[in-house]
Amino acid sequence: MSIEPVDDVGLYYVLRDHASSIGSSLRGFILKCKEGAPMQMYHLLELVTRSSYSNTMQESLFQLDANKVDELQADSIANDFTEFMGQSDVGSNILVFGSDAVSRKFQAAYEEFWRRFVGDYPPDDLIKSELFENLLEFLISLTESGSRSLRFLSCLTVYCMMDGLLEFRRSLKQDLNALEQKIGEETSTHKRRSSKKLSSIVGTLESAASASDKVEATSDRTFAEVFVHRSRDCFPDIRALSTTALSRWIEAAPEIFMDENYIKHIGWLLFDKDSTVRCSALRALDRVLQSLGPVANVEMLLRRFRVRLREACRDTNDTVAVLAIRLSALILDYGLYDQRDVKLFFDLSTRDISPKIIEAATCVVSMLVQARRKR
Repeated sequence: MSIEPVDDVGLYYVLRDHASSIGSSLRGFILKCKEGAPMQMYHLLELVTRSSYSNTMQESLFQLDANKVDELQADSIANDFTEFMGQSDVGSNILVFGSDAVSRKFQAAYEEFWRRFVGDYPPDDLIKSELFENLLEFLISLTESGSRSLRFLSCLTVYCMMDGLLEFRRSLKQDLNALEQKIGEETSTHKRRSSKKLSSIVGTLESAASASDKVEATSDRTFAEVFVHRSRDCFPDIRALSTTALSRWIEAAPEIFMDENYIKHIGWLLFDKDSTVRCSALRALDRVLQSLGPVANVEMLLRRFRVRLREACRDTNDTVAVLAIRLSALILDYGLYDQRDVKLFFDLSTRDISPKIIEAATCVVSMLVQARRKR
């Protein structure tokens, strides 16, 4: 099989050298790859794998096997890359993890590309073709790689695609509501005679409903086969990445993810042995709490996590402790505190510990004093 690159330049180099034109890069890629799914798949996988390479690797030493892509040999490709890259650490040698301006631009472009991939791709082509499903199959295999960098990049890719998928789902939901309203209007207008327009609308509605079902199934699979496993990955950065992604999904689709089966994962990661992951879990919880509308949802989460928050206020890591103390202030706002909370914050504000912890605890104590004065 012969696969020609897009404009003789791979997507990796397009994003690296033209990070500010992500929209035109994606549209150009979609137009150039109309000839067949194998070409699309090849270039998409090349973007993921090449972004995982360390700067110290000679890129010419390893290339994707086009035949394996064409034959959908996901496990075999994952094994090939794992053997090639080894048990490499994720570090500054990889562009997507650098802290300089060029690296940050590439990071933003990479994530935006995959978020927009679902939304910018023609809906009918995306749903009816097997490209998305087959791509997910490859990426799931890569998330199980023995190479940390490849595993991380694959998880990042899947999570960003999930972001785009949820936005696509939201758009589909709006379309379904509009179509149902049109059907109601047409039905009332043509009560006793057939309507070609009505038949057309019904057909469109059925197509949109089918697309919505496929999106739901893909979301479920992504969570079950990627998130559930990678949120327990041995590499802390992948666990932290997973927690942050879940908070975005809860914010984007609370009607799905504001459920015990999902939020329990944030609770588990609040107990993580790595302070980076604990910080990520606290920030995820804060993001969820700030984005929730109904008071009942906020109170439910605070009641569920209040014991862990209380423990986190005494965390050995100062950053974790400060985050937990500041987040605990929400408990005061909703009147869910008791004497144990009061004693804890007074103790923390007077102990000879980190100045940042004392400052955060003192702020909470001031809130407690003001609350008592108002009674």
